[in-house]
Amino acid sequence: MSSYRWNGEYWYEDEGLPRRALKWVAWFGGWQAHSPKRAWSLRRRTLGERLAPGMLTPVSLFGHRITFFGWGWQVRLRGGYLVRGQEGGLYFSPDGTPSSATIWFKGAPAHVLAAAQESAKERATRLARHASYFSEPQS
Repeated sequence: MSSYRWNGEYWYEDEGLPRRALKWVAWFGGWQAHSPKRAWSLRRRTLGERLAPGMLTPVSLFGHRITFFGWGWQVRLRGGYLVRGQEGGLYFSPDGTPSSATIWFKGAPAHVLAAAQESAKERATRLARHASYFSEPQS
């Protein structure tokens, strides 16, 4: 059962609690429109076009906590997103993008690996300096 609601700015047709609950459990973003009255485009799509792999994703489960894309998946956690991206990379990012990833579990890009190696080299140099300072006999 649908109803008409005022949100403080304009009137809209609410799709009803059962449909909203169903969209919370599973939302098929590739072919299920946000609004039941407005399709993604004005052109009608054939069944073959709707079932194309690019049109079937994204698929979100449990209020967009788990989302499957054509290129991978992401899980929304408290501080950001755990993302399995293209080429098998696995990372944690506050906004879900690889450019702002704070932890790389697998498949880190070359610039991240180079920066980590440089940091490890600097740390080893500092530790060697400190070790040599404390190992020399004090007079």
